[in-house]
Amino acid sequence: MKSFRKSVLAILLSILLIFLMVPGSISAAEDISEQRFMEMMAAQQNALNANLLLMESIGTDYSQYPDCYGGVYIKDDILHILVADSSGKTVAWIDGVLREYSDWITIDEVEYSYNYLYNLAETSAEAMCSITKPYDITGYYVDIVNNVGVITVANGDIAAILERNYVSREGPSATLRFEVVESLTRSSNDESIFSTDLNSGSRGTITLKGGMQINNSSKWFTIGFCGTFSKLDAFVTCGHGQDANEWTRTGNSIGSGSILGAVSYIRYQNNGNGDFSIHTIASGLPDTVVLTNKVQNVSDSGTDISVTGTYSNPPVGTYYFKYNATPVTSSATKFRSYCEVINVGVTILSDNTLYLKNMTVGQFVSSVGTSVGGDSGGSCFLLDGSTWKIAGVHSGSITSGTGDVYFTPWTYISGAGFTAKTS
Repeated sequence: MKSFRKSVLAILLSILLIFLMVPGSISAAEDISEQRFMEMMAAQQNALNANLLLMESIGTDYSQYPDCYGGVYIKDDILHILVADSSGKTVAWIDGVLREYSDWITIDEVEYSYNYLYNLAETSAEAMCSITKPYDITGYYVDIVNNVGVITVANGDIAAILERNYVSREGPSATLRFEVVESLTRSSNDESIFSTDLNSGSRGTITLKGGMQINNSSKWFTIGFCGTFSKLDAFVTCGHGQDANEWTRTGNSIGSGSILGAVSYIRYQNNGNGDFSIHTIASGLPDTVVLTNKVQNVSDSGTDISVTGTYSNPPVGTYYFKYNATPVTSSATKFRSYCEVINVGVTILSDNTLYLKNMTVGQFVSSVGTSVGGDSGGSCFLLDGSTWKIAGVHSGSITSGTGDVYFTPWTYISGAGFTAKTS
């Protein structure tokens, strides 16, 4: 393997040649039907189950993996497992663990482990950020499919020059790639777009579901999922735009609506994993608050989705739904975007300093996909066979309305002590 010192030195030398800065662009996805997308999700069931069993057998917390682990991804409904081990021992172990899923897995040998590539990208990005601007590093991650580390830059010319000079020093088999990714745009909103009534049933009862709108003193957000925290009824949403112990109210009219509770736990921009907050329902409220395991479905059928399971950390290639707080078409019938996971374990930088860690990045697979103000904290969920499972909560996007979308994987939310309501 190549040394970190040599790779980082090559990057620093490349920086000296950078002068121009031009932003990049993102192309739109093609449209597909909801029925077709549901079929695509259902077809991944065996690959998803194989991945869960593999992760449980490894015993990973999704922040550090065995040194022989190269990553996993789903393609054509098959789970591709990458190993950085030429001895054959790891392959034999995986074959034994996943024997019942042998028809839905394939094992490929790669040169570099996930740990090596992530550490290389992290060390190199930190070295670049230690130098005076205007290099504007926006993040780093491991491109699992191509077995390379990636450093993201906000400017196209910078990325191109870094890539060209790094490859010229390291050769065509260079272990780092540079690409254009703009700064992350948050999806909270300080404007009221339309009203969603949280009251249902008899007067004085508030029934909470994923997808409903809430607000604090300055912005409005979307509920991800309901559950419990420290034995108290609670719900989870995004972490940005929130303050500890701040009151949460119903609806999207800033500073008004029925009081629900307060922020009891928040993780955002503090070197932790993810962007989320947990709100516990206050005691002694004038209204009765009822929690459900549903995600409201204001789509063609008008039927809510009942979430009955969780999926800790969906791998690259997983299809999932992202809930939209506002309709994605003028006819107001589509309240969920069709997405595919394209990267996992992504670290995001802002102003060359650490912002968020271990985010999952999705890409729209339908032209009607969107991410706009107010979507933050909304539900990300997938279909595992006939079971709807929680995947995480939405954070933001590269460009408002288009571009890649980011969410916090469920493993970090549950790791904070939140238990989802699944019945």
